[in-house]
Amino acid sequence: MKITKMSDVIQMRSKTALVTMLRSLKALESGQLDVAKGLEDKAVQLISEEQMSRNPAETFTLQYDQGTCFADPLQGQY
Repeated sequence: MKITKMSDVIQMRSKTALVTMLRSLKALESGQLDVAKGLEDKAVQLISEEQMSRNPAETFTLQYDQGTCFADPLQGQY
């Protein structure tokens, strides 16, 4: 979505990440390239951490009885 006026809603949950990115743009305008890059990296890190906390990777472990699951149903009669 394009932001066209000051009253447009910005769909971000991390205020800190947004403010950090704005500080990065301000540093870039003033010619502080290293500071701008550092702030940009921090903003991306904050967004990534927020997203990972809301959608953690799902893992599971299969539990099974080896005697039942891997028993030979034909009992050697092939």
